[in-house]
Amino acid sequence: MTENFIIVENVTEKDLEKILQNLANLYAETEYVNGIKWFRNNTKSDSFLILFSNNPDFDRFNFFVNYIKYPEEFVNFSPFVRGFYKTSDIQLQNEFNMGTWIMVYVSKNDQDFDNVTLVNEKNESYLFDFGGKIKKLESLEERFTFISVEMSQYDKILDIFPTKSIEVIKPSKSKLIKELFVIIICLVFTVLGIRYYHDFKDLATPTIFLFGLGFVALSLKFMKSIKF
Repeated sequence: MTENFIIVENVTEKDLEKILQNLANLYAETEYVNGIKWFRNNTKSDSFLILFSNNPDFDRFNFFVNYIKYPEEFVNFSPFVRGFYKTSDIQLQNEFNMGTWIMVYVSKNDQDFDNVTLVNEKNESYLFDFGGKIKKLESLEERFTFISVEMSQYDKILDIFPTKSIEVIKPSKSKLIKELFVIIICLVFTVLGIRYYHDFKDLATPTIFLFGLGFVALSLKFMKSIKF
């Protein structure tokens, strides 16, 4: 495997699809989620491989690992998540950046929910805080263990892209009734203006213009509101 990748296990396909779609929507302003490549292990039904059509930078990659570990709207959710990122793709100059790969995961003892743990091939462990701090840890929770990926062992599920979903908020029934009442009032005054135009020309002219215009505008707005 030459691409940066994430392994996710102990999760259902349905849940992971929702998580990845939410992730894509959350980071839709970036190019990195435009084509998340999702695969299933053909020998283990709850094991999945995640690749990226557009390689994310190191910061975003770490965010993605953290998000999959702590997805929104999921309770009592404990997936196994391990990310592997090539040191040659890391722009940041830091002492942790050595060897070929960096293993990225969320510590089982984490209580802050805004960080990941990095382990390099020398088994040096670092806390990567999303506030911008990188701290070398005195103890090693997990040794660097590279998960070898053979693409022949994975079946493609699909490519995930951000969805532009616009929620249409329909006006309440009471609001529609009020709008309809105002439209009827405008219509009545318009009809009265036309009816008495010859008797009260000076008053009827602005009445027809104002209420007629109001009737047309409000009617169009009302029809747009109730359109399915």
